[in-house]
Amino acid sequence: MAYHVEGCSLCGLSRIVRESAIDPGGGEDNYFWCADVNACAERWLRKYLSGKLLWVESVQQLGSGPAQQAVFEVKYRSRDSSDSRARVLMPEVRPGRDHHRRSEHYHVIEFGEDITDQFVP
Repeated sequence: MAYHVEGCSLCGLSRIVRESAIDPGGGEDNYFWCADVNACAERWLRKYLSGKLLWVESVQQLGSGPAQQAVFEVKYRSRDSSDSRARVLMPEVRPGRDHHRRSEHYHVIEFGEDITDQFVP
């Protein structure tokens, strides 16, 4: 028997795992949203980068940017290269987010520019 488990609409973390590990309090506002926004942003960023042709060596939170969004330094290398690169990226929730809309996602911001669709390793 198959069943559907709701997850965070941003990072995909399972609601069951989230409630037991992070304990968002079970409130309606947290139903599709992780309580730890920085951890959610890191999970989403790792998931986003896993779809690219590169090896992620590390993802380290440097601090916070505008609206307290987490800022990360990502070290990676192309799969056909041994040279590492580092970039500072900020996963940013689209303004006016709706916790219950399944289409919600982060945008990747680099030095104030939205590079979500143009990210090239």
